[in-house]
Amino acid sequence: MAKITKLSLACSLLFTSASFAQAQEALAQFYKGKTVYVVIGSAAGGGFDTYGRLIARHIGKHIPGNPNVVPQNMPGAGGSAAATHVATVAAQDGTYIRSEEHTSELQSHHD
Repeated sequence: MAKITKLSLACSLLFTSASFAQAQEALAQFYKGKTVYVVIGSAAGGGFDTYGRLIARHIGKHIPGNPNVVPQNMPGAGGSAAATHVATVAAQDGTYIRSEEHTSELQSHHD
């Protein structure tokens, strides 16, 4: 009985690893040669801008396919203009990321 359980576990792990590799390859093909925009909901030069640009500088190497990453400032309405743009106007294909400005929103997810 224990041998059957170990064998089924090994088969499951092998199947999961193969599926993960296929998914990574598909993502790499999708993002290869594309541009990903990090939308920053504040004007250039402030602390949130620096945070968004820091994310933009390093996130590309963690996305399969190593896309170009461009920070894009979109100030207005305390970040709501950027949020609305990403939610309703920007392409909904994973090429737009919104840099979060409100620490209270971030903290509420960790409480």
